[in-house]
Amino acid sequence: MDIPKNWKVLLGRVRQSRVGEPREISSIPVIESPFFRAPARYRRLVLSNLNPVRVSVPGTVYKKTKLSGLAGELSELNSYVLSRVQRKYLDVPRMLKRRISTKVTSIAMEEHKEWDAVNTLEDWKRFRDKKFEFFKDSFGEFPKTKPPLLFNISGTYKGDGYQVKNIVYQSRPGFFVAANLYLPENPTSKMPGIVIIPAHHYPKTRGVYKDLGIIWARTGCAVLVPETLGHGERIETVPWDHQAYYSEYLIEMQLSLVGQSRYGWIVWDIMRAVDLFYEMDNIDREKIILVSGSTWGSGPPAAVAGVFEKRFNATIITNFGRVYWYTGGGWRLRNCTSNKISDWFVCASMAPRKFIYSHEFWWEGAEGPVYPSVWVPAWPRYKKLYKLYGAEENLEKAQNFGLLNLDIGHCYLTPKEIYPVLKKWFDIPMPSKEDLSIVMDSDYAVDRPDFPVIKLKESKRRMPDTALLSITPKVSAKLNRKPMHQIALEMGEDLLESARSKRTMLDDFSRRQGLMKKLSNLLGDIEPNQHPQIENQWSKKLSGGIVEALILHSEQGIIVPVFILKPIVHDDKRVPVVIALSEGGKDRFLKNRSREIEKLIQSGIAVCLPDVRGTGETVPDQYNRSDRELYEEIPLGNTLLGLRLKDVRTILAYIKTRSDFNSKQIALWGDSFAPVNIDAIWVDELQQQPSSPQIQHYASPLGAHLALLTAFYHNEINAVAVRGGLIGYLSLLKDNFTYVPPNIAVPEILKVGDINDICASLVPMPLLIEKFVDGRNFIAKDNELQKEMDMVRKAYQKSMSLSNLIIRKDDNRPDMISWIIKQLKK
Repeated sequence: MDIPKNWKVLLGRVRQSRVGEPREISSIPVIESPFFRAPARYRRLVLSNLNPVRVSVPGTVYKKTKLSGLAGELSELNSYVLSRVQRKYLDVPRMLKRRISTKVTSIAMEEHKEWDAVNTLEDWKRFRDKKFEFFKDSFGEFPKTKPPLLFNISGTYKGDGYQVKNIVYQSRPGFFVAANLYLPENPTSKMPGIVIIPAHHYPKTRGVYKDLGIIWARTGCAVLVPETLGHGERIETVPWDHQAYYSEYLIEMQLSLVGQSRYGWIVWDIMRAVDLFYEMDNIDREKIILVSGSTWGSGPPAAVAGVFEKRFNATIITNFGRVYWYTGGGWRLRNCTSNKISDWFVCASMAPRKFIYSHEFWWEGAEGPVYPSVWVPAWPRYKKLYKLYGAEENLEKAQNFGLLNLDIGHCYLTPKEIYPVLKKWFDIPMPSKEDLSIVMDSDYAVDRPDFPVIKLKESKRRMPDTALLSITPKVSAKLNRKPMHQIALEMGEDLLESARSKRTMLDDFSRRQGLMKKLSNLLGDIEPNQHPQIENQWSKKLSGGIVEALILHSEQGIIVPVFILKPIVHDDKRVPVVIALSEGGKDRFLKNRSREIEKLIQSGIAVCLPDVRGTGETVPDQYNRSDRELYEEIPLGNTLLGLRLKDVRTILAYIKTRSDFNSKQIALWGDSFAPVNIDAIWVDELQQQPSSPQIQHYASPLGAHLALLTAFYHNEINAVAVRGGLIGYLSLLKDNFTYVPPNIAVPEILKVGDINDICASLVPMPLLIEKFVDGRNFIAKDNELQKEMDMVRKAYQKSMSLSNLIIRKDDNRPDMISWIIKQLKK
């Protein structure tokens, strides 16, 4: 067979970490992801027999402009403060992770001591109640009223000894849940009701849920399998193989802005499923059971629903409930870890009601990969607790089958150990001998000699996925459905209006102080280190300037590499300072803004270029990105944005102590080096899941936001110039896709204010805003910019300082630098 000449190719490059440097991953064409799964971006490759010397070499698209003078020296300057050996010894890429690990370990040890002191039921209630209020708050408020369910049957499927009703019910106004209701062939007057929550790998049509529905329906139960938020028929972005992680992350970010959580919404859907059972006149209300389907993803919402929904008579939780201090992934509830709330506490709060603790992957008590030093068995705790209640008969456990294989979906629930318990508790008949022999997923039986038989039986007993479609076109046309982001947007608008109306009666000082206090509570630890340890690394003289390289210790274990670029002065005159901030750190400023920095230095102004934590030379590698540390900071009661603000404020405190700088002449320059998206996006994408030939760029508003927030907390700043910032957090809710990194999000921010509230509070500080973008990383249109910044203009106009405000759609870098110089020379 001849070798084909025409190929599709995507070239990936992985450069393993060198001494003191993170691993680098890149590709041609660009996919902006460490995972090379972007078939739409494959390019044509033609094999040729031509002599390589005769193959025409395409010209270079990007031509670097050679700069001269100080600007040229700056652009060629090595931006690293630390040597390779120093970075290796300090293990800089793991700096953020180490900080989190230290805090989690300390919290876990405190919790262990508190639990050891629980010896009576009264001790437990004090232990529980102390944490439970924090736990409730972390989910956001549930709706105060329940809309009609508007229960709708869109189709029926009849099988061997069972039937399936495809249904839709309303959870929130305009927000509907698709579900499949498995029933006996001949339903009885008082059936047990079972709710199965699918995991986050597959939708409700996954084979294991079909099998469980069929088996339990044949025993005389009504089995409801609702589609979870963001999956299957309820997907709001794009489907992507069997793990909707990035869809979940986006939903979580959007809901967090209005003080809600993805798990909170799923829990509410589950509670409404109980309402549905209560409306059915043939469900036994004393036999309603909640089951988490499989894997970790379904365990948390099922466990939380089991806690809050007292109408469940028993709860079966799979892969959740260990004394497990995992702060990342999907379990990102604000302040949970800081308040010593682990997975175990959630399940324990169901006591003394009936509970089956089910798990796989690890044997109970085995150390897992996250914080193994504080991992302890949960089962002895459950036994101790149920004994305190005198309800040992309400506690059981089951060991399920799991397999770590991403191609087939991790694991599944095998209820063989559960059937006898349900028989004992609720007199639910045992399945038939044939049903007991069912292998829940033939993919797990590939090594068995009877695999072909298992596969054939599986194909015969399972209905096609199309038979389980609940929201048919006909049904969808009748429902006044709203997407999640639209509901969140309406909530955000109401929250903002309420917050602003409460401030209208206050004077300017009280309004700013109130906003400052509330924002501080949301951002977390933002207080600066007034006396940071400084390590001078090296200095270098340039033509017309001096570079100082130093390390600033913002807090224990956190270093901030800093360049100080200052003019050469021949007297003791103190010079003004500009602190330049961006997500790209000092390297991007040196490479992309060297002319502007040169102009500042030639004007007698020093420039401070810091790499705040997780940026520049402190960035984690691409498999341990700062996004993950964002998620892990939230359960600790912090935000990565707030901690980075702490770094900037600490830098500001240090600058004020230097005798060569004028502490009364300080400006902030926040910038972005990210390209913006064009209006005509062909296909929307999820973060790290490129699916379009066209590259969707993510905004980089960190520099602008840090500059605005620093000025907000320090009214002595002389001027603020920002480019590429986000026009408003509300804009993240105007579409089901956003192109803004999650590390800029602040949970509950829209309960307090938005970007324009912060800008308006800077009055009368000179403020220049340009090239702000919306949630999809489009340059904000003139009408949008005018609408969002109207309150800022009014605030400056009211204070008779409108001349101190410049707001423009496009960027004008030379003018921005001239404006900064003018403000500092006043």
